[in-house]
Amino acid sequence: MKETIEAWSKAKALLDTAKSLEMDLRVQICDQVLGDKLKGSKTGKFGPYKVTATAKLNSKIDKEGLKSIWKDLSAESKSAIRFNPSLIEANYKKLEKNDKIQQVITHKPGAPSLALKDTDA
Repeated sequence: MKETIEAWSKAKALLDTAKSLEMDLRVQICDQVLGDKLKGSKTGKFGPYKVTATAKLNSKIDKEGLKSIWKDLSAESKSAIRFNPSLIEANYKKLEKNDKIQQVITHKPGAPSLALKDTDA
């Protein structure tokens, strides 16, 4: 088991380094291809490569701010908002096993997590 843990630890370190390097290189390439473009795709030819970069703009709603203006919004503005219910695990665990909400909850395994501490150090 020790060998497996050590192999995993090395693989994890390599993966972290590779992810960081890949992101740095991707940003450099996209900056060159996209220029000042904040959203959408742009294609460029670089040597033998045809590169298509896509800029994404993530939007987030200030939930408290939305609550304070909701009644003043038009129907059209309200139609631009989607409400996504999510489970509050602490409250869910308190419910009875036969609670009606069980009809709409599905469970599936998530990816396991792993933490290592070197106890010899």
